[in-house]
Amino acid sequence: MVSELRYALRTLARNKAFAVIAVLTLALGIGATTAMFTIFNSVLLRALPYPDPQRLVAVQEVFPKFARFGPTLPVAAWHFRDWRKQNRSFEDLALAGGAGFTLTTGDEPHRIVGSRVSASLFPLLGIRAALGRTFLEEEDQPGRDHVVVLSDAAWSSYFHRDPAVVGRKILLDGAPYEVVGVLAAGARVPTQGNLQSMQLNDAASEIWKPFAISENDLAILAEFNYGCVGRLKRGVSMQQATADLDSIQKSIVGTLPEKVELRTSISGLQDQMTGRSRGSLTLLLSASAAVLLIVVINLANLLLARAGGRRRELAIRTAIGAPVSRLLRQLLAESLLLSIGGGVLATCWPAGRSTR
Repeated sequence: MVSELRYALRTLARNKAFAVIAVLTLALGIGATTAMFTIFNSVLLRALPYPDPQRLVAVQEVFPKFARFGPTLPVAAWHFRDWRKQNRSFEDLALAGGAGFTLTTGDEPHRIVGSRVSASLFPLLGIRAALGRTFLEEEDQPGRDHVVVLSDAAWSSYFHRDPAVVGRKILLDGAPYEVVGVLAAGARVPTQGNLQSMQLNDAASEIWKPFAISENDLAILAEFNYGCVGRLKRGVSMQQATADLDSIQKSIVGTLPEKVELRTSISGLQDQMTGRSRGSLTLLLSASAAVLLIVVINLANLLLARAGGRRRELAIRTAIGAPVSRLLRQLLAESLLLSIGGGVLATCWPAGRSTR
């Protein structure tokens, strides 16, 4: 086979134009398909970067009275408080809501994207601070919530990666807050939009403060505004957890002056976070696979056309005693070299390098 590969290399070297076209065509198809599958795999197939991600769920509310807004709604803080106190299915639950802050560093203000999150969110997800710590439970109360955790990007952009920022007071909306921690660069914290089905294209947070549920958040039938994430206890299914929270919902409804129906909807956190992109990514992957199929068909046509021009060569080799198996090995060796060349070139392109 080594001799066949050498002969195939010499044959392709004599037909440089054909070899270059074939390799470039293959590289285009392989590179595009591989890059697209890498995105598909990282977003939809690869498990979330949390401990036991299969036990993480997103919780939403079902309120038929508001069905015109959507089949599910974000969570009301009042209902979340009762779930956390009374449920028997979750190790813990956490609430997340979007917030914007004006950060003042020196004399220059910066508008930054932030979130209000339960102190339980980071331990629930297994996220630890790279510097300092995350929130304490006692800090998740009104009046004691003037502490923040920074993202690595915010630490780099606004504080020049100064480790002494932990313990320092910063100004947010004109009020002093103590920086208690900085998350690692790869930390992935779900946003409010990640945890609900209603269309909300919120940006990734640069800073987090304790949620600190206030009296305004606990009004009867308060606004359904927040995302909720929970970690199921071992051995508890989503159906069991849904039934558990629905029973709490019934007790909540019993305190209302009018009769309403209120239920919950629980889905896997990964499905919730990737659900919106699943359709578009599947379509793009199918399109790139179709491109690869077209590339293969075109290359097959090129090889067939080239084989038609080599009839005389193959006939002479057969006449002087070359067996058919030897000719087939030669043609396969040429195809193998073209495939290797296309694959190597595909990994050298920017799209291909992004897949490694």
